[in-house]
Amino acid sequence: MTLEPIGPVRNHEQVLYGSRYATVAQRIGERDVLLHEEVGYWLWDPSEGQVLRCFTVPRGWRWLPVGRRRLPPPFRLVAEVGSDTYGICSNRSSTRSSRRCATN
Repeated sequence: MTLEPIGPVRNHEQVLYGSRYATVAQRIGERDVLLHEEVGYWLWDPSEGQVLRCFTVPRGWRWLPVGRRRLPPPFRLVAEVGSDTYGICSNRSSTRSSRRCATN
């Protein structure tokens, strides 16, 4: 995993701080087989007291889960399919296959 600090990022009145990251996973001894790859951001929104993780994988999926920061940690991130905010979005093929798997 690689992490690179970013920020402040200004979005109108909102100011975010965070890190850009990238990660890959492969089976031990199988360097040519990629199991998982993702790129994204861990963000902190101090005005809302929220931790956000926005990321995508190269299968046409993206997530924007959010969690309220509480002391002491841990905190829980939540994202919902179909939500306009803090949601999960995927391509049509992935959505169909995921629903088939869930109903079998």
